[in-house]
Amino acid sequence: MTIRGKVLAFEKKSGKLLWQRTFQPASVLQLTPHQVPCLILVSRTRDRVNPNLHSLAIEAIDNKTGETLGFHDEILTDRLVFATYDPEDRRISLVAHRTRINLDLLSETISAPLQAQ
Repeated sequence: MTIRGKVLAFEKKSGKLLWQRTFQPASVLQLTPHQVPCLILVSRTRDRVNPNLHSLAIEAIDNKTGETLGFHDEILTDRLVFATYDPEDRRISLVAHRTRINLDLLSETISAPLQAQ
């Protein structure tokens, strides 16, 4: 799924608005059947000095608050081919052909930064 512009998040049972926020164009990764505690957004960025250079940007957004939990935007441009979520370790791994990105969510506030490897 791709998002762009204003996004509104509602509580499922009550219908109460939890948060709203405006986003640049990005793809939302869905790790079904898991219910991960954050939205994972992936987008491609262009270098401002040299528009021929591209990189991937990954952003984790807290499902309950809409706040950014982590962001990394200098990831080698690559095609993501596989994603896993380990609920026990609270780790999301995104695997590409030449890159592996780990998102560590192991904190009570889910505030651990994104880490690219």
